[in-house]
Amino acid sequence: MKKVGEIMKPKVFDSSLSAEILDFCLLQDPNINISIEVEDQWFALEGFDPTMLKWVRDQPVMVKLEEIKMLKPTKILVSGLRVRRLW
Repeated sequence: MKKVGEIMKPKVFDSSLSAEILDFCLLQDPNINISIEVEDQWFALEGFDPTMLKWVRDQPVMVKLEEIKMLKPTKILVSGLRVRRLW
């Protein structure tokens, strides 16, 4: 059990799990905005909608899908996803 005020270390996604999540999201909607955080550094998939960033001070590093799939993120950020029914 964690004590009050104790700092928790973020959990890291394995790159294979992260890649599977990204593939699923892109299969559902190829036009979604995907970005991830790796140790407080922000990466976004090339083609990320720049209007999503107009109020953000720091900009993400734009990378290709193959590159983003190799990273081990602590956060996966998805916006604009329209999920299709799978059943």
